[in-house]
Amino acid sequence: MSFLEPIGFFVQWDVTRSSIPKIKGYKVKLWSIEENTTRNYKLLNGDQYPGLERNDIAQEAFNESYTAKNEVTEITSINAYHNEARLLSIAKDTLYEIRVFTYKDEDVGPMSDPIRVKIMKSKTDYTVSEDIVKPRPVYTVLAERQFDYCKVSIITNTTDGDPFIHKTFI
Repeated sequence: MSFLEPIGFFVQWDVTRSSIPKIKGYKVKLWSIEENTTRNYKLLNGDQYPGLERNDIAQEAFNESYTAKNEVTEITSINAYHNEARLLSIAKDTLYEIRVFTYKDEDVGPMSDPIRVKIMKSKTDYTVSEDIVKPRPVYTVLAERQFDYCKVSIITNTTDGDPFIHKTFI
């Protein structure tokens, strides 16, 4: 799983060669997941800076037997050897669930375990000090959750060459 510009997802899955004669291709389904957002003021970076903390809580179950309510997109691959899909026209700050399954004629195989993903992109903002006004770095974040791990990928863009330091907390 990775992300694309314009905003979208690149999905790739394993192909089991023994199943290829038995299948016609793959289907990738994408659902949007409802979230409830809360915001709280909190001391960030230990106790140094007060900041606004945003919590997005999924309102739908995350397990292999649950199928999300809001189906957004279905992509069909008519080639059993083709194991990737590009999902474009994705809304930022929206939680999605992605699942892949095989098909042959009217029959479909079991769905893969769900993967939840969300792309967040910063707004261009300006830092003002006594003598300097400069744009803040723009960043794009892809958050990914599977049953056994969570992963975050970050792309940054700085216009003035100053480093933008990322800290990961697990």
